[in-house]
Amino acid sequence: MSTDRYHDERDTLERYATMAAEIAATKPNDRPKVQDPEIAADLFSRVLDGASREHAMSITLDAKHRPIAVRVETVGSLDHTFMSPREMLRSAILDNAAAVIVAHNHPSGDAEPSRDDESVTRRLAEAGRIVGVELLDHLVLGTDGAWTSMARRGHI
Repeated sequence: MSTDRYHDERDTLERYATMAAEIAATKPNDRPKVQDPEIAADLFSRVLDGASREHAMSITLDAKHRPIAVRVETVGSLDHTFMSPREMLRSAILDNAAAVIVAHNHPSGDAEPSRDDESVTRRLAEAGRIVGVELLDHLVLGTDGAWTSMARRGHI
């Protein structure tokens, strides 16, 4: 892969800040519902496509699945980021969210989930059930718009 396909960390964070500001500037009732993984993947990809390190993000959702906020939850290394239920669900709990969609990227460009990704998804879903925040999906993002829905794969 050529290096021009990647942007540096500052670009990733600027994309994130722009998206977070757009959501915050929109009245809650005017925010579009995030009801399917295609919409969520598009939102997450706007920030993470081409990132050179793994990032885990969340979109917290109200009871009608409208975004409350989008957050970068963790930033990792080239091939790993820490996604404990405690860290990944904290924003959802603080936002009084009814549901959450999480995602992380694979800088390699491959959107195929690892066994660890499957295990993390099951743990996040169980923790969400315990605290009353529904995990709607966990997306694994590759590059150039490639992604995989863990919900569609039956892991939630």
